[in-house]
Amino acid sequence: MKRKVLKPIFVLLLLTLTIAAVYAASIITDIHVKHLLPQESELSAAVKSCIQSQVGKPYWVASGKQLEQALNNCDPMITGYQTRYLLLGKMELILETVSPIIKIETADSCLLIQSSAVSASVSLERCQKYPLPLLDAEKQEINTFVQDYATQLVKHFLSIELQPRKITYKGDQVAPWYAVELTTNKTVYLLPTSALQEKMILLRSAVQGLNDAEEPYSVIDLRFDRVVYK
Repeated sequence: MKRKVLKPIFVLLLLTLTIAAVYAASIITDIHVKHLLPQESELSAAVKSCIQSQVGKPYWVASGKQLEQALNNCDPMITGYQTRYLLLGKMELILETVSPIIKIETADSCLLIQSSAVSASVSLERCQKYPLPLLDAEKQEINTFVQDYATQLVKHFLSIELQPRKITYKGDQVAPWYAVELTTNKTVYLLPTSALQEKMILLRSAVQGLNDAEEPYSVIDLRFDRVVYK
């Protein structure tokens, strides 16, 4: 009779101990932060400070809404995150960040741009960590279309091994165009067009031909049907 009474008590005790052990093992004792921005050597430490309050909580709590809120207020370069539970109460936090392609500098701030939808406003001092092409405009506003087109220009120039240093949005609303200054002190003039790939093929041929002929030039103008250089 006693054995029948003791058995369910033993099972309940074992279940309680198991739940307690699982809960104890889920308590986060340390958070390891990872990101893919080599320029931001201090970002991991800064983020860890922002989320320090999550230490001591179970993983399913530490990786939840409070973590999201803490990261949203932590650093402008963060766009998202993933978490992973490691052994012995450790949690890995993998940051998704802005991967800037071009930047806009003003007198007191800097906008690092991956696309018009993904960017971060940072200090000028922090901006210097990113040796990216500058985006500027003479008369017109640098709107979202200009930002996205400039990022595409950078990608296409790099694809033919030409490094832009500065892209200036020129002209007016009726006839806009771009001046792309290269690190080789050459400048390329381009109209906004969807046929960038064809323009890059033309540009690569023009640069190679001028260099092979040792022809002096400072400007390659691709705004017309034929290549003009001077």
